[in-house]
Amino acid sequence: MELLSIEDSSPTVYIATVVFDGGHSDDALRR
Repeated sequence: MELLSIEDSSPTVYIATVVFDGGHSDDALRR
């Protein structure tokens, strides 16, 4: 899985990355 390819991936991967990151990507979620 390419979790770093959020921009070129589906929203599902984006959410998975946020959860995988421990919720530290709150700023990215508010975009």
